[in-house]
Amino acid sequence: MKGEPPAGESPLAAILCADAAAFSVFAGRGEAAAVRALKGHIGAIEPVIGLHSGRVVKGAGDGFLAEFGSVVEAVSCADAIQTMMAARHHRLTHSPKQARRRGAPRER
Repeated sequence: MKGEPPAGESPLAAILCADAAAFSVFAGRGEAAAVRALKGHIGAIEPVIGLHSGRVVKGAGDGFLAEFGSVVEAVSCADAIQTMMAARHHRLTHSPKQARRRGAPRER
């Protein structure tokens, strides 16, 4: 099939790793509100991942791993998530503002 790796080889994937920066600090100030805000953020992020042809492969606490078929899509998605989160933070008034960290390995 087109786009499939040769037999015996694994497909290459770009992985996006993100978590809520300082989530434990926010949870310490009000765990229920922090968890509600986190769930709202994750609910808003998941469709963005799908729009960039990605999928969440693992969620853990305040973070997740998402897989993409290309680095371009992964970086484009990370940028879209950061832009969206900045807009969400601007609108939040009573919920803790949560920054999201992202990481992508680079070749040397």
